[in-house]
Amino acid sequence: MHPFLHTPFGEMPLYTAFVALGFGAAALLTWLRHRNRGFDFDAVFTMALVACVAGLVGARAWYVATHLSVYGEWFRNFSTAGMDVPAGLWAGLVAVGLLVLYARQLLRPLGPGPGVVALLSAGLITALFAARIAALHGRVDADPFDPRGGGLAFFGGLTLAVPACALVARSRGIPFGAAADATSPGLLAACALGRVGCFLNGCCTGIAVKGPFCPGDRVPTQLIEATVTAALAFALLAFAPPPRSGRTAAIAALAYCATRFGLEFLRDEPRVLPGLTASQAASLALAALVATWLALRRPQPDPSPASA
Repeated sequence: MHPFLHTPFGEMPLYTAFVALGFGAAALLTWLRHRNRGFDFDAVFTMALVACVAGLVGARAWYVATHLSVYGEWFRNFSTAGMDVPAGLWAGLVAVGLLVLYARQLLRPLGPGPGVVALLSAGLITALFAARIAALHGRVDADPFDPRGGGLAFFGGLTLAVPACALVARSRGIPFGAAADATSPGLLAACALGRVGCFLNGCCTGIAVKGPFCPGDRVPTQLIEATVTAALAFALLAFAPPPRSGRTAAIAALAYCATRFGLEFLRDEPRVLPGLTASQAASLALAALVATWLALRRPQPDPSPASA
């Protein structure tokens, strides 16, 4: 495995580089293919930025939630760790700034007074948590907020990134179904790139099996998933109709859920349910939700931005 790329500026983590490359490729691909259908540069790259932040938070939270035993010491020390006041102040200011920039439409219906109270409350809560988290940094071996100390989970990222992008799309007058269809190929391509980063980093490994096609004597589940998701992305790019009501995204979600469910049997992951990993349970839940939506949906006129 090759987790780092040696550059004149120091060592670059290849996993981080491939994840960033995936987000950039997804945004660029979506904009190039659909810029004449209402997906202008600002809308697409705002969605990409929001998806990046929300996705990374959700992905990390999912990973920590499914590996609580690893972070037990951190949680036991949280209530007595003290406060890092400068870190809290900076975090509170950043939170307020981001809300002013990206959530004004959500705050506006509250009115001037309640809106300011909500804004300051969000900043205060963020500051308090950040001050406590910063005070704990470096005091325990496994820190859930240390990017060097663990992984990211795809379904956790999806859980937060989808509603966050939906809010951005709604603010730009783009129907959610059309946005989901348009971004599906890019999301699958980003997943493929991220899995290549996993392979280089040596994480998300498969079960131990000796063979000529098993680097490190483990099943290369990262490369298998990268190949399948890249093929799915190519199929959507080649055969999917223009973005409409979300049907293309639903089919892509079902295909990914089936792929991930099967691959989990070859991965070295803990079972959180009888015989199932957390990702298998999430695959079943998402597939059931999407399949139900497909069965109950009614034909609709084209709601894409181009028809407006």
